[in-house]
Amino acid sequence: MNININVKNYVLLPREQQLLDKKLAFLEKILQNSKGNPSLDIDIEELSKITNNGERFKVSATFTFFDSVIHMEEMNHNLKTALDALFDDLKVQIVKRIKKYKSIKGRTAYKTKYAFLNKFLFRHKQNNKYTDDIM
Repeated sequence: MNININVKNYVLLPREQQLLDKKLAFLEKILQNSKGNPSLDIDIEELSKITNNGERFKVSATFTFFDSVIHMEEMNHNLKTALDALFDDLKVQIVKRIKKYKSIKGRTAYKTKYAFLNKFLFRHKQNNKYTDDIM
């Protein structure tokens, strides 16, 4: 897994770096058996102007996985809560994509597994027309 971390207008404290490493280790644990080469780009920025809602930090992540891209953005007054919210949302989206990929893969494997048996037993799909039910 390729991980790129970009920090702008801010220097990460050691405890924030530990929190980030802990979150990244959890993501790597989820993705350890995945095929391909997933990549994660994290941008941490301290805004020069505080927004009207008091948001001071902007954290964004772009995750490339199974030929799809997941982009998340969080803004908060505290960096720790922004990172927590970002990684929670990212984890949910990644698990959804993994389940979707595995279910599609499983469905096609099931179809090909029993396709030979259906041909061998001369089973054919019955095409019912909607007019058959009426008459």
